[in-house]
This record gives sequence, C-alpha cells and structure tokens, in this order.
Amino acid sequence: MSTKAAIGILILSVGFSWVWLSARQSPSVPGPGTGIATVTGTVKVGNTVPVTQSGEWKVDVANTPTVLAAPPNFVRVGGTYTVTWAGGERELVTITALGAGAWVRAESPNQGVRWLNTALVRSVEASR
Repeated sequence: MSTKAAIGILILSVGFSWVWLSARQSPSVPGPGTGIATVTGTVKVGNTVPVTQSGEWKVDVANTPTVLAAPPNFVRVGGTYTVTWAGGERELVTITALGAGAWVRAESPNQGVRWLNTALVRSVEASR
C-alpha cells in the first residue's frame, strides 16, 4: 500500500470518528443526538412587572378605509327583483325595507318575509 493511500485512509477514519463522536453528544441545536441536554447556571427572567389592561382595547390598521357592503344602487323599497343565489336558484322578491350594509327585507310568495344579504347572491335583476 502506498504512503499516500495510508495517509488518506488515516485522515478519513479520524474525520469519521470525529463526526460520530460529535453526533453522540447532546448538541446545542436540533439534530442527531441523545435528546438530553444538561443545563447549568442561573436563569433570570427580566421585565417582571405585571401588565394590566386599562380601558377598552382597540385594534386598528392606520390609514385603511372602512368598506361597507351595500345593495345594488338600483334596488328600491317596493321594487320587485329576481335574485339568483350562489347555487343557481332564482327567486322573485319584493323589497319592503333597506337595512344596514347589504341587508334588505324581502317578501316572496314561496319564502314569506325575511332579511336577505345582497352581498351573498350571484345577481339581482329588476323585474316588472
């Protein structure tokens, strides 16, 4: 065996032994090892002043406009409209009141009087 080959094998075996031994010790980061870490020293927790809520909490995103849904601008009280629901069902309704946001009070022969959210329908068509 040549001297270069023997030196190469020696370097590889030392490197392999070092990797194998370091993997057996408990590392400071996740990875192969026993999973047991010995901790020594003193642990101090800073900023131990208790915090209490004072007043009402408000969460706001600065400079963001508030967007409110509304029924289509052609929808009027007393008007009759064909509403197409998300599933494709069509219904003829008469609007009896406008509510907040996209809500309207509607009356239909099949469903009676109820509140509908026009933001949840596929389409609203004026009927005669």
